[in-house]
Amino acid sequence: MRDQKRQKKKGPAKLYSFLLALCLMAGMGAYFAYAAGTGADNQKLHNGSFEAGQTWIGNYQQRNQSLIPYWNTTATDERIELFMANSDYYISNVTLTPKEGSYAAELNADEESTLYQNVNTLPSSVYEWGLDHGARNGTDTIALIIGPQQSIDPSKPSRNGRDQLMQMVDWLIEHGKTSVKTSAGLGEQLTVYSKQFGASGTFQDNADDN
Repeated sequence: MRDQKRQKKKGPAKLYSFLLALCLMAGMGAYFAYAAGTGADNQKLHNGSFEAGQTWIGNYQQRNQSLIPYWNTTATDERIELFMANSDYYISNVTLTPKEGSYAAELNADEESTLYQNVNTLPSSVYEWGLDHGARNGTDTIALIIGPQQSIDPSKPSRNGRDQLMQMVDWLIEHGKTSVKTSAGLGEQLTVYSKQFGASGTFQDNADDN
């Protein structure tokens, strides 16, 4: 990411804009999500409730992303954890219930990562998307990041590394550009510019690591 006050003219490197809607309060617990959207069939969020292709029963399963249509993860093991409504499984006397259908996703399963989907859109069109998020216990943070699809998918350099989208949020926090760690961060919208995504959590043409 580039601080605009320090930006140098160094040739035709392209910057890509990402709209970040940071919501809820800070925390590092487990997150559960359900998403929905409206629009033409090829221009909407698909499999928002994670039902497609799922027939298993039980408390939870960690499934390869290829088995959960339309969704991808930056987790190095390529696994997305789904859970079903259950009682006393995660927390004593707490029942976790998906907003719609039988399944919901835990955003961080065995490692901190990003769950994402590529959606077709048309210029000058308005889309309505909804996202339901809940904490396993206490208060958690979620960052909803919307931006152009990259030629290289977001990724992490290692299990404990940070993908490009996570680095954007880290950068905002480090530079005091977001109040996401306080209640004032609720519903906050910010725009971040970055270079194109590279392999293993890097940004292309970014030798100065700026």
